[in-house]
Amino acid sequence: MIQNLKILLLGYNNLTGVVDLSGMRNLEKLVLENNDFSGPLPDLSDSSSIQTLRLGNNGFDNLFFPTNYLEMRNMTDLGLNNLDLTGEIPVGIGTLTNLEILNLEGNSLNGEITTSLTELLSLRILTVNNNELSGTIPFEISFLTNLEILDLSVNRFQSMIPVAIRRLTSLKVLKLASNFFEGEILIPITSLPNLEVLDLANNAFIGNVPNSFWDLTSLRKVNLTNNYFAGEISGLIGNLNQLQSFNAASNAFRGRIPDRIASLINLEVLDLSFNFFGGPIPSNIGDLTNLRDLLLGTNYDESSSSFGLNGSIPSSISKLQKLEKLVLNRNRISGFLPSQHELLKSVMVYDVSENEELGGTIPKDFSNMKQLNRLNIFGTNIDGTVPYDFCNRNVAIKVDCGGATTLKCSCCLCFP
Repeated sequence: MIQNLKILLLGYNNLTGVVDLSGMRNLEKLVLENNDFSGPLPDLSDSSSIQTLRLGNNGFDNLFFPTNYLEMRNMTDLGLNNLDLTGEIPVGIGTLTNLEILNLEGNSLNGEITTSLTELLSLRILTVNNNELSGTIPFEISFLTNLEILDLSVNRFQSMIPVAIRRLTSLKVLKLASNFFEGEILIPITSLPNLEVLDLANNAFIGNVPNSFWDLTSLRKVNLTNNYFAGEISGLIGNLNQLQSFNAASNAFRGRIPDRIASLINLEVLDLSFNFFGGPIPSNIGDLTNLRDLLLGTNYDESSSSFGLNGSIPSSISKLQKLEKLVLNRNRISGFLPSQHELLKSVMVYDVSENEELGGTIPKDFSNMKQLNRLNIFGTNIDGTVPYDFCNRNVAIKVDCGGATTLKCSCCLCFP
């Protein structure tokens, strides 16, 4: 009989209608996530033994956090994500002392993080991203020493991160992006030896990156975008041999790009754009053979000749056969475009615009970039003929028209 069911897994289908689970007293695991159910949230008053409850990504019409679910004291996994829940996280959440996974992302929850949440000492995963939560992170969050994933991104949190966060030594994923955090955060983070993913983007963090940060050798993804970080990127970045993505765009970093960055053979994304880097692009950049995105644009500033990458484009770039985006615009790069474009078979975006000292002619093998869909070479002294094949393939091309160059192109857009 259906009343004897212990496990009911119906997630990730296209099921519709109202859910009626009355009388299911033996239910221990219920997964209805990612369907099109409607009506009220399921009445589970007969199912007090539930340990796993995942209802996220449905069309239930409940407005407030279902406090009746907090009576299920055996609960270890609760997923109420993307249900348009409003109001505050109830104080009673602290009664679910066996809870290991709590997913409340993608709702409209507001107010501060209740300190009763920090009583869930078994929590391994806490995701409350994409809500309207505010206030500060309570010091007591440091009590959750079993946390492996903490996602507070896209809320309205403010002030500094409590230094006590260094106690979360099991943490593998820390996401704080798109809030109003400020101050120096990287020092307490350097005490998280198992950290693999760090996302601090779109806040107001300041300060230099301490050398101890480069000892976090488990890091795979780092996103520091759109803050006020400053100083240089140390050659110690070469210690992060697991790194797959390093995004430091839109900060105030300066100095040279360290040669040791080319030792990060697992790197797929390198974004240092919109900073104040100077000096040449490392000649061994081609050692990053897994690189998909090389984004070094807009490091130029007229106020100082030390800002803006200079020198020639390294010929080793032709070794980056997985490269999809090459963006070097708005720097002080000179010399000529390197050849061997037949090796850049995956490139879709090629932007060397606004490098006034970059000259020479368009290489004959340019047309071998068969995946190209955007080419920007305006603001340079490059001349020659843009391959006619690009016109047949509807590549978006921006060039200077007139002026000192003799560039020929039948389908290019004049810029500016």
